[in-house]
Parts: sequence; C-alpha cells; structure tokens
Amino acid sequence: MSAQARLALGSAALLAAVAALVASAWLLAGRRDEAARQARADARPLSFAPAGVQEVIVEGAAGTAPYRLSRGRPAWRISLAGGAAADRTPADGPADAAAVERLLAELAALRPRAAIPEPLPPLPAVGLDPPRARVTLVLERGSRLVLELGDDHPFDRSVHARVRSEGRPATPPAELLLLPPGSRERLAPDPSALRAEPER
Repeated sequence: MSAQARLALGSAALLAAVAALVASAWLLAGRRDEAARQARADARPLSFAPAGVQEVIVEGAAGTAPYRLSRGRPAWRISLAGGAAADRTPADGPADAAAVERLLAELAALRPRAAIPEPLPPLPAVGLDPPRARVTLVLERGSRLVLELGDDHPFDRSVHARVRSEGRPATPPAELLLLPPGSRERLAPDPSALRAEPER
C-alpha cells in the first residue's frame, strides 16, 4: 500500500472517530436535556406536608370574598373576609374536613404540564399581575407557600401559574408554570364546597 493510500485511510479513520465523538456528545446532551425536562415535569412545585398546614387562605375564588380555612382542635373551620359573599355563605363555621384534606392532597400532588421557557411573558399578559386567584398555605413555623393562578393559555386552556415562598431562606425566583386545565377552579374552590353540612 502506498504512502498516499495509507494517509487517506488514516484520515478517513480519524474523520470517522471524530464523527462518532460528535454524535455521542450530541446524544448525551439530548439525553441530559430530556432528563432535565422530565425532572421539571416530575417536580412538585408546592413542597409541603398536608399535616403541617395550619391555614389555607384563598382569594379570588369564583367571584366570592376571600376566605380562610383554619386547622382547629379537633376540626377545620372556615371564615369569610366578610362583604360581598356573606349573603351566599355563612361567614364562619365548621369546614368539611374530608373536603379540606382532599384540597390539601391535590395541592401537594400538583404537577405542572410544563414550565414556560425564557424569555418569560409579562405577568399582566398571563393574568398574574394581579393573579386571578391566590392560594396561600400557612405552615407550622409561620412560613408561607403562595400559589398564584392566572389566565388560561389560549392554545390548550392550561392555567398560567407561579409559586412563591415567604419566610423560607434562599428561595429561587418563581418560574412560570402551566397547570392542567380547570386548575383554577379546583385549587381555589368556592367556599360552599368546603363547608360542613349542617347537622339535622
């Protein structure tokens, strides 16, 4: 084999090795990106234990006044902030413990459909400044988790949302999320759905 043929063969082998390295790096990067996307999808934006929630404050629920669910001993209680909705629902009384626990379980298990990538849309454009509804969880040591719910996405009716922490150290900036359709109504329900049935 001539020197020129050996040189051509060596160059071809080197090119093949470089191409294999580039393909491997591209596949690994794609897998890392996919793993990161999957991790974001699997993450629960509200990290809390339902048993540690002392109060749930709901604002903007289906045209009603803000209301508060307070963990009592032995039972949950509901109280409205007065005003507009007082004629529709009694202002203060026992809450349906099973309904409150279902709400807390749904909030704890909440998983977004997607995180909105940069550049983020302006908050007023997605109904988050001010939010259409807000659910605040008051935890045992006084820290708060705040779920803000905005407008429906025009494409698939996913709900724009973001989560903020108050009183927790080193919290990262809130990212914008897309929650499943109907999340605003389920996670910020009308207070009548959480009241205990009157005893007969």
